[in-house]
Amino acid sequence: MSNYTILADGGSRDHADKKIGYGSWKIFANDGTKRVRHEQDEFGLGITNNVAEYMSAISGVQMLVAIIEGAGMDTSSYSVELKTDSQLLEKQVKKEWACKDKKLLPLRDELTNLLDKFSSWSIVKVPREVMVANLGH
Repeated sequence: MSNYTILADGGSRDHADKKIGYGSWKIFANDGTKRVRHEQDEFGLGITNNVAEYMSAISGVQMLVAIIEGAGMDTSSYSVELKTDSQLLEKQVKKEWACKDKKLLPLRDELTNLLDKFSSWSIVKVPREVMVANLGH
């Protein structure tokens, strides 16, 4: 079992003739305590669903790193499980699928570099209903 679980979900919605990216994430400590942190983000215009999925995951992992390091601890002493409803995100981060979109490749690399700070990490695809129940979208 991992020390922390992050649920992350992003998307985009139409606004006039452009897409607006949004996302949210929630961090749970798996030591019996409740939620550590929950945030919602707006990513601006021109953001696709897939970019927003990555941006939400990156934001959640960045916050967990900041929480751990801010407490004077080393992230390499902890493990994390990232939960997403995006099969594309899951498969690309696991490198089971190629990352063909040039906008996604640096995001995938940034996310895996953040995850590699931990002693171990996993990414798991969960049903959409899990995200709606926990994040509201």
